[in-house]
Amino acid sequence: MFGVRLVDCHDKYFNLPTFVGKCKRELFSFIKSRVWNKVKGWNSFLFSQAGKETLIKVMFQAIPSYTMSCFKMPKRLIKDIHRLISWFWWESNAGWRLIRFPDFLVGKVLKGCYFPNCSFLEAKIGGSPSYTWMSIWWGRELIEMGSRWRVGSGDMIRVVEDRWILNNNSFRILDPPPFLDDFCVSDLCTPNGSWDADFIRNLFGDVVAMDILSIPVGSLEHEDTFIWHHIRDGEYSVKSGYKTALILNALTPRLLTSGGSLFDS
Repeated sequence: MFGVRLVDCHDKYFNLPTFVGKCKRELFSFIKSRVWNKVKGWNSFLFSQAGKETLIKVMFQAIPSYTMSCFKMPKRLIKDIHRLISWFWWESNAGWRLIRFPDFLVGKVLKGCYFPNCSFLEAKIGGSPSYTWMSIWWGRELIEMGSRWRVGSGDMIRVVEDRWILNNNSFRILDPPPFLDDFCVSDLCTPNGSWDADFIRNLFGDVVAMDILSIPVGSLEHEDTFIWHHIRDGEYSVKSGYKTALILNALTPRLLTSGGSLFDS
């Protein structure tokens, strides 16, 4: 009568669902996506703590407020959003900085308090950890599973313990001989820095030897480098870490032991 079109079913009204079924978490997943798009769009290193606090209050917490004024949000979805905001607040790559740049001031303080005799990847949560340390330590397993060594001189890489083999998901040698515990990768090289092919084949057999010999070995002057495997330049990023966590959770939901999955999809 007034030229208004009749629609059989309105899926959304003012961007809110008109029908809520059993899968509430999936229905409201668009809120988590919007928060994540904001998180990955900002470089946390460009902001002070006060600046990040303002962003969280003004932007991140405002995103779900309209929906929450009309619907009760699923607890797991709220927990996911809290994790994303915590990731932004605590600079999710703070753990990566502890590995790559151990000499910066905060890194020295944390090392002295929580892992004075080992590396960050070998550190334990401790008996009375601070909230800062718990937040950084929370992402340690993800960094470990997505990173590896790039071989230079081989002096810093342990043959058995460290992750440096390219052709398997663990980046480690599977079923190594028992007497190699104290070997470094440089022990598998000739004096001029190239692989000792005959020695490697005698130690590991043809299959593992092929994996090792396929790795480019650096010169004696080049240091071994700890890199994030999933980015070409080897430097960790929040976006790549998030994608890796989703893949790991899909493959092995209980692989991460610190409270289960990092991000429940």
